[in-house]
Amino acid sequence: DRATLARHILEGHFQEPIDLEYVAERVFVGKEYLRQLFREKYAESPIQFLIRKRIELACYLLASTDQPVQEISRMAGIPNVFYFSRLFKKKMGMPPTAYRMKRDISFRVIEIP
Repeated sequence: DRATLARHILEGHFQEPIDLEYVAERVFVGKEYLRQLFREKYAESPIQFLIRKRIELACYLLASTDQPVQEISRMAGIPNVFYFSRLFKKKMGMPPTAYRMKRDISFRVIEIP
């Protein structure tokens, strides 16, 4: 179905600049209809899904590498490090640097609600 196809496109390209219009064109529906289909099937909007995937990758990279936050931001598909830091704090309850400091040796990825 179109929502599943859209999810696959987002999963395959979440580290790149991608917008809903691009995805909607690929699944041959309008943006608003895609938003509705996606939300009905996955209980979140395509943009929420995209942000969640990016933050999950950032959590993994913060906990498992020593890459600078700016590089992790870029690798996660959010090139503006200030926006990334604000978004990360909003989703995770702490800034990226604090998240990195809290990591422990038995690292695990935290699911984002």
